[in-house]
Amino acid sequence: METLHLFLLILAYSIGLVTIFVQFICYSRKIEFKETIFLSFSFLALITAITTTYFFSDPYQNSVRGIFLIGAILLVALATPLNVFKERKITISTAKKMALILFSIGLFILTIFSYFFNFMEVLEYVVGGYLIVSIIYSMALIRRTKPSLRIKHREKNERLIALLCICILPITLIFDYFPEHFNFLEFNQGNPLKFTVPLLFIIIATGKLVDDIKRLSLFKPEVEKKEQNMKNYNFTNREKEIVDLIISGATYNQISEQLFISLPTVKTHVSNIYRKAEVNNKIGLLNLVTK
Repeated sequence: METLHLFLLILAYSIGLVTIFVQFICYSRKIEFKETIFLSFSFLALITAITTTYFFSDPYQNSVRGIFLIGAILLVALATPLNVFKERKITISTAKKMALILFSIGLFILTIFSYFFNFMEVLEYVVGGYLIVSIIYSMALIRRTKPSLRIKHREKNERLIALLCICILPITLIFDYFPEHFNFLEFNQGNPLKFTVPLLFIIIATGKLVDDIKRLSLFKPEVEKKEQNMKNYNFTNREKEIVDLIISGATYNQISEQLFISLPTVKTHVSNIYRKAEVNNKIGLLNLVTK
């Protein structure tokens, strides 16, 4: 089973690095959130902390590893709900977000003190519980709330992944926290969440990676337009903004979200643009304003 754990870590690393790379590309094209990148980075940091178990053996190194491990757990516990708040239609006040951030910082400060007062082992379980509550709460929010327009197309997959995580989590936690009852899981002794974290990350990251790759395949690079051509058709400022987004390859839903206007309003503007330009579709519009 040691081999299985190493395989999960290597797989999680590989998927994580590729996912972050693709997410940066998507973020540069305004089709991904920075909170999503933060979540992926946090999971990767946690997997790195877990992996250091194999390399650090003396007490001092283990204490430093413990601080790194708890800090990474806190990052994931913080990043998970922040990402869900961003991707879902949830109204969360700035004060509540700050309270969550300050709570995580407070626990990390306690972690540093635990290095000097020898209660780090207890704190690992407290922070592990915080992570579990954070993930379950976030997955429940995904199941109960509606997505923002930017991720509406992947709603079915998001709910499926959330349900899968909720179902798998209790099983993996039993393996991680009570390895003495499972001879084949002895490698988990003293290392809570070593099995849970890589598996959850593989499931979550794979779902986001597949979706980002699909969206990139549909994303068309920005086509340079001539300003004079825009003036020829007497477009309003709002219509010019929409033409810019159409040229960039944005969908109606993405235009609606980026300009903070309803989908019917977007369609009305597009109809007016086509009427002024005397075209019937997007291809006709591109041919007019980009030549």
